[in-house]
Amino acid sequence: MPEATARERVTARLAQLRGSYDGFDIRQTTVTVSPAEFAEIVDDEETVLAEIRVENETGDRLLVDGPGGWQPPSTTVSTGQSLSETIRETVARRTGVVPDIVSLDEAAIVAVGCAASGDEAYQLQLRFLAAPERGEPRPPAAWRES
Repeated sequence: MPEATARERVTARLAQLRGSYDGFDIRQTTVTVSPAEFAEIVDDEETVLAEIRVENETGDRLLVDGPGGWQPPSTTVSTGQSLSETIRETVARRTGVVPDIVSLDEAAIVAVGCAASGDEAYQLQLRFLAAPERGEPRPPAAWRES
């Protein structure tokens, strides 16, 4: 059986998400990139990028200090990996806080087109809302006022 395309993997993940989460917005956008950038994207098996917004009982958000400043934790999820398990394990490992995923807030399908060939690749970008289940933030993570 032939390997699934990125579009088929994104479609399968969306179907899986619809079965697990009630009502979430889906956006779709298309960007065009150079052949070199497109080759990097096509070689990447990770078709899901997940951002996790963890908010504690006082309304502070769990953020990670990085090159772009303070950002919510995020991770990529490869085909075949469980979304919720990968998100929980990655956020806990990077921040010290185990998130309890409450809902899927938003999904975006990103179609990336190659300027020269007209070929397309797809990625699914997700934003989850979560509460802290246990643990305390450790650097470079911290609770920050929202």
